[in-house]
Amino acid sequence: MSKTPTLDVSNINPNVVAAEYAVRGAIAVKAQQHGEKLRNGEDLGFESLVQCNIGALLLEKEEAKKIFPDDVLARAREYLSNIKGGTGAYSESKGALICREHVAKGISERDGYPCEVDNIWLTDGASASVNYIMRILIRNQNDAVLVPIPQYPLYSATLSLYGMYGGTMVGYYLEEQDGWQCTVDKLRQTIQQARDSGKCPRAIAVINPGNPTGQVLDRETQIGIVKLCAEENLVLIADEVYQCNVYADDKEFFSFKRIVMEMGEAAKSVPLLSMNSISKGFFGECGRRGGYMECVNFPQGVKDQLYKLASINLCPNINGQICIAMVMNPPKPGEASYELYNKEKMAILDSLKRRAKLVVESLNAMEGVTCNRVEGALYAFPRLQLPKYLLEQAEASGKPADFNYCMSLLDQTGIVTVPGSGFGQEQGTLHLRTTILPPETDMQALTERWKKFHQAYIHHTFKSTVYFNFLTMIACQNKTVAVRCPVTGRRPGNARSLSKINRFHGFKSIQMNDVSVVHHTVSRRSICRGSRTQPSVVCSKVAVLGAAGGIGQPLSMLLKMNNMVTDLALYDIANVAGVSAYTGPEELEAALTGAELVIIPAGVPRKPGMTRDDLFNINAGIVKSLAEGVTKYCPNAIVNIISNPVNSTVPITCEVMKKAGVYDPKKIMGVTTLDIVRANTFVAEAKGLDVKDVNVPVIGGHAGETILPLLSQAYAAARMAESVLLAKAGEKVIECTYTESTMVPDLPYFSSQVVLGPEGIAEFLPLGDLSPAEQDGLEKMKPLLTKNIAAGVEFASNN
Repeated sequence: MSKTPTLDVSNINPNVVAAEYAVRGAIAVKAQQHGEKLRNGEDLGFESLVQCNIGALLLEKEEAKKIFPDDVLARAREYLSNIKGGTGAYSESKGALICREHVAKGISERDGYPCEVDNIWLTDGASASVNYIMRILIRNQNDAVLVPIPQYPLYSATLSLYGMYGGTMVGYYLEEQDGWQCTVDKLRQTIQQARDSGKCPRAIAVINPGNPTGQVLDRETQIGIVKLCAEENLVLIADEVYQCNVYADDKEFFSFKRIVMEMGEAAKSVPLLSMNSISKGFFGECGRRGGYMECVNFPQGVKDQLYKLASINLCPNINGQICIAMVMNPPKPGEASYELYNKEKMAILDSLKRRAKLVVESLNAMEGVTCNRVEGALYAFPRLQLPKYLLEQAEASGKPADFNYCMSLLDQTGIVTVPGSGFGQEQGTLHLRTTILPPETDMQALTERWKKFHQAYIHHTFKSTVYFNFLTMIACQNKTVAVRCPVTGRRPGNARSLSKINRFHGFKSIQMNDVSVVHHTVSRRSICRGSRTQPSVVCSKVAVLGAAGGIGQPLSMLLKMNNMVTDLALYDIANVAGVSAYTGPEELEAALTGAELVIIPAGVPRKPGMTRDDLFNINAGIVKSLAEGVTKYCPNAIVNIISNPVNSTVPITCEVMKKAGVYDPKKIMGVTTLDIVRANTFVAEAKGLDVKDVNVPVIGGHAGETILPLLSQAYAAARMAESVLLAKAGEKVIECTYTESTMVPDLPYFSSQVVLGPEGIAEFLPLGDLSPAEQDGLEKMKPLLTKNIAAGVEFASNN
């Protein structure tokens, strides 16, 4: 594609040119000009303007309160006397003239060059400025805007919103190793690549100081960008909302307006749109929505179209206009408010500077984390080097690894961050964005909490909630024990569930090495499940696939304490110290060879907002690959499947076994014992009974309305495993399980009571007489359960 044409009204969005808005059109513009002349004392043959083009409720001027200093009262009178109708009426579409004059004055004082009031548009925050310029520039899908990567998502989102025009975002990567600076050579390459692909670059957006990266651009880089814009006829969009936030002693903020003016003729052809906002800086009035944009070197015809866009929106909110005017024209030395204003300003900025340093130092002290210094803005953007197994877990889950990290950080510590994948990042890198805004008094404790989490996360030594609660239940046998989480320091205490643990059979002595015990007086007595007999000799190899997860860890611990398990093989893709003895696909064979019982809790748990379909999309492939391993290395083993959605993962496993020619329907069982445990507990508590004396069969499936009790997860899995082992030893055991079944016509898989034997399922017990309500529940579950089963069969057939 040829070179970008010079910005002109003939090559902007034709929809903007064609738009008409008479209420704020040429007559309104002329009226504004007359108003300015009357203010300057010119005789127009009439003394005042009478606004009959717009309906407005005019507010009476309020009396100034005596508690404010004189300069505050004077400023208030100035605004009220010059904003016709007060703060409740419409202003000029570009903003009240008095407010624009104050903004122009502040820009002139900042840069040392005059600022024309006619070039100023007041806006409802900086985002409105971005919307204006995108509407002007983007004509069709071939028009492109260069945006820094990592980027603040406002730009990509705005381009996406204008799908009717089809604009394209072209990312240019900032150089992390060079403190997130951008290089002109790379920009030039990016422009050429865009043209080679048929795009017409119209503008380049620059965020300085940077969000999310916190850099302050070097002056030389800014000059290079302006020169490039001149060469390539690009509009320069300067996002300068963090201009007050510079913390590095060797850095200084230079506005692009100043750079352009200092370059003189060399930059005269560069259309510059620079923006600022009241949302950042040391004021942070983000909810008041105030900002401005200054358009320098824009052709008058294009400025007229920008005015039209502003007039369609009537005007920016008056409160925001006044706020941005005060930000750009604050109290001056010698005025009554200056001393207090300057004291508060410097206290905030000095605190932000200290926080910026502390955040970076803390991040760089973490293993596998590197963070450039925060030179400005309000954010740090550290890079994460995560272990291979966490990357593999992320790939399996379909979520970026930095997203998983941030979600775990939130769940474990309550610290909220944003994954770098949301801002864009170079392929193969992982980042996150954190602010430096938490109160300074809290910052030290916050960083310590984060460090402790991070160390546990990358080595996978933090305990899941289920695992920790299990340890707590055991420790609470003796009431003098105080257990605290090794990561969070919390003391959850779930001792009410101890009675459930006490009914397990054959537990070995319990070691408390994994918890912090204040008073070392834990009883070492064995815990047993009362009603079952224990065989004298049982040799059983049990393999747990997914032993490092939230279910796998406590399940493995329970099995380790069971005397019937003589060889416990723990497998996971995660290399977890002290938990996973077999790690990665290359060690799956060793974990499975000789196994008589395989338990599969692998996969991700269902999280808030996640549907069963979301769960299926992640876990189906995980279960399929593990089932294939079973067919190769222990085809005669009994398989207990915990991974959800069980309604689909059981059919997947069965189809895999059928393909391999080793399918035995008696040996594939979905663990639905959790539903029984819940039902038994509910009935026991409601009736005041001992839970061990309650037995509520639960039929159907293992999801939502497919669960039908006829009238909690690690515990249920271990109970099912124990039942299988007891049956293998010759004891008659009755359990509910989800398996291939002919119990209900048209439902090839169904959960019901079965008798377990040495080879798996020995007998299906009849459902018995169902009450009308139970029969109704059975009919209602059929469509959903049929859908779940079909999804599993289809997945196994097509993958």
